[in-house]
Amino acid sequence: MAEASAERFLGLLEAGDLVQAGELIDKEEETVLGNLEVKAQFCPCSTSDVVLEIARPTPGAQNQIQRKRVLRGMISPQKYSILLQAIPDREEE
Repeated sequence: MAEASAERFLGLLEAGDLVQAGELIDKEEETVLGNLEVKAQFCPCSTSDVVLEIARPTPGAQNQIQRKRVLRGMISPQKYSILLQAIPDREEE
């Protein structure tokens, strides 16, 4: 997600507005320093909560990219589904 949208995204996510937060995610965007990365960890069974981790890539030693955690939390599978459905399909645009 572009750096310009990062603070708005975090605010929407913390406020529970998953639809508007999801609309800001660009699943095709490559890792760029300063942008936010959104990753989800979940069990294939649909009953466990999903761990969302938001990180910001930063320059590290020896030209390596480090990811600094900005936010980490759990959401229900239902809320995760709402977030996923709100992510625009950029390939069709």
